[in-house]
Amino acid sequence: MSREGDYLRKLLVAAGFPPQDCYLTLMMKTPPKGKPTVAEIEAGGPFLLTELVHVQPKLVLALGSSVTRFLLGLKRSSKLNQVTGRIHHVLSPWFGSVMPWYSANYLLSHGRKLEQQTISLLKQLKASLV
Repeated sequence: MSREGDYLRKLLVAAGFPPQDCYLTLMMKTPPKGKPTVAEIEAGGPFLLTELVHVQPKLVLALGSSVTRFLLGLKRSSKLNQVTGRIHHVLSPWFGSVMPWYSANYLLSHGRKLEQQTISLLKQLKASLV
C-alpha cells in the first residue's frame, strides 16, 4: 500500500470504519510519470467499472478530480468545488452514490485542518450508511 493508501486507511479507522468494510482501489492502475494525460486517465475507467461491478459498494468515496469526473460524467472544465463534499446519487447498477472529496495526496499536503474536516465528513457518511 502506498503512503496515500496508508493515510486514507488511518482516516477511515479514525472515522469508525472497520478496515474490512472498506475497499480501496485506484482508477489508474499504473502510476503515470508526471501529470497523467487524458488518455491515461480514461484508460483506467473500464477497469474501475469492472471492480465496481464485482464489489457493488453502497457508496464510492471518489478522491480526486479524475475519478470524480469519470463517475459523475463531468467535463474537464467542470468546477469540482461545486460537487465536492456532497453525496450524488447516480443511476448505476454497480453503485448507489458518489461522494467526491480531495485526493489523498492533497489531504497529506494540506495538514491537520483538512484532516479533521475529512474525518468529520467520513463520520457523517458512516452514519448515513446505517
